[in-house]
Amino acid sequence: MGLITKLRLKRGINILRKNAEIIQNEWELISLSKASSIVLLYEISESTIPEAIQQFAKSLVDKNKKVYHVIYYTGNPKLLTLYTNFRQFIFTRKELSYCFLPPANIINMLSEIDATYYIDINLTESFPLIYITALSNARLRIGRESNLRLEYYNLLIDQKTEDQQAFLDHLIHYLKILTTSSND
Repeated sequence: MGLITKLRLKRGINILRKNAEIIQNEWELISLSKASSIVLLYEISESTIPEAIQQFAKSLVDKNKKVYHVIYYTGNPKLLTLYTNFRQFIFTRKELSYCFLPPANIINMLSEIDATYYIDINLTESFPLIYITALSNARLRIGRESNLRLEYYNLLIDQKTEDQQAFLDHLIHYLKILTTSSND
């Protein structure tokens, strides 16, 4: 990562910290059985959603959960065949601000969703997705353990492997054993 890119990212992180101070959401542990709506956030470079994520989302829908997808597409925009719809929000690198902030219209649309969970299922840090999750009104923000996520997420999963399916399996396991309680 070049010096200019690092400075731009640092500026974005400072903006996030400032905005996150304003938004002070109460969080609570809610078991998967009591969750009503779930927002899945992930980054893809291909024009198709990976099979592991499709199966994960389908398993949630089969449990009568409303599932929303927030997709950060990093591939060639000319090859993008996915489109934003009622429960699928897509943005590209070109739509990011100078400081790598996601489009304001995506953040505004997502702020209207009363989500139980925001689940960042990326195996690497993706600042635009962390930004969206940090400013969300979700009752529980979940993701893989990383330095930046540590500041803004309520539940982090420490996964050593780079296997997406294994991460999703662990995630379901932990969500099932959560007992509903408040953070008081």
